[in-house]
Amino acid sequence: MKTFYIFLLPFLFSCRSQVDFHAVEKNIIPSSPEGVYTFNEPSVYEATSEDSFTISMTYTSGLNEIESQFLKLKSTGDSSCSFEVDDLYSSSPHITLSACTGNGRVYLEYGDRNSYEVLINNDGGPVFSGGWDIYIMKDGLHALVVDSDRLFKVNLGTGVRTIIHSNSVGSGGADIGGMTSIQVNPAEDTVYAVDASNNTIVKIDIASGHGEVVSSSAIGSGQNFLNPTRLLVTADESTAYVADRNTHTFIVVDIATGNRTELSPYVGICYGMAFGPDEDSFYYIERDSDVLFRVNISDDSKTNIAENLPGDEVDFATAHALVLDPVNPDNIYVLSPGGADQVQKVSISTGEKSIISADGFRGEGLPILESLGMDISSDGKTLYVIDTSSSYEAIFKVDIATGNRSFVSK
Repeated sequence: MKTFYIFLLPFLFSCRSQVDFHAVEKNIIPSSPEGVYTFNEPSVYEATSEDSFTISMTYTSGLNEIESQFLKLKSTGDSSCSFEVDDLYSSSPHITLSACTGNGRVYLEYGDRNSYEVLINNDGGPVFSGGWDIYIMKDGLHALVVDSDRLFKVNLGTGVRTIIHSNSVGSGGADIGGMTSIQVNPAEDTVYAVDASNNTIVKIDIASGHGEVVSSSAIGSGQNFLNPTRLLVTADESTAYVADRNTHTFIVVDIATGNRTELSPYVGICYGMAFGPDEDSFYYIERDSDVLFRVNISDDSKTNIAENLPGDEVDFATAHALVLDPVNPDNIYVLSPGGADQVQKVSISTGEKSIISADGFRGEGLPILESLGMDISSDGKTLYVIDTSSSYEAIFKVDIATGNRSFVSK
């Protein structure tokens, strides 16, 4: 009998193990949906608490049924919406979102797919009325925007805008008329801007809003500004390089004294400048000739980097803003608002141009209409564009990988 039981027990243990294994296997909870769906563009790109809107989906493969436990609402800032799903078992279900509260952006997640973001804009603060340039702060959470006589701070999560300085906000002797360019020092406590209306360079303390004139016809000596458009400021805050569309030169400003000298290369109308990686050179693009140059500061010379040539598939068109890729310094991004309003990438080493985002060419979302200023996130993945068209007066976020465009603040 002992021999019999010694032989049988392993057999019984083996059978019991098989039964337990299959029981556990049958109760495994899937971690992702069995069906594959893609999101279509939403019915609106901006909504308030009084609006309802839809985001539809298209069945691709697998289980033809929306598994509701995997459909989740995601958001930035303090925004939130109620949502309900119609046609769960169809090939084109759609989700209705309503009663949206707070400020920020909402989107849907289903498995590894995300929908397009929609801006929830219930109380965004004072509105833009002519944004010219934008700076993205190192924390990636805030932006600074110059808008005529006002300096805004924008929460990129909520889109809420606060005025830091204007002729009625902040203090100091800077009577600002029309700022068209912004630079921020490394400590991110001071803004430098050109005021094209008053032909001055101004400095604004971000914490207090106190503004003062750094260089003008009354402060410093040398060539007066006649219509300054863009500027760069060195990291040590000793020197500014200012493009002036009427003198057709780069004016070099000693920030401590306000004194002005000139670099010799002729400059067409310029609304895009960016330092090279080590500040011994800078890049600029001319709006009318649509040529991208590099200026070598030490020997006062310039080199043609890229231009429109016969046979090019992508052309500059009334080129404006310019930013250097912080991750790959061979890449420069350019705004070409003429025609199709394209965001373009240029290889410094080859001069090759390609489209990053443009309506009808690459990316989804509303088309950019009148883009004047642009900056890039510190990880080199996202461009932020200020659009001053009367239809928007908004900040767009442009995903470099896909070209998709969405509102951040409006």
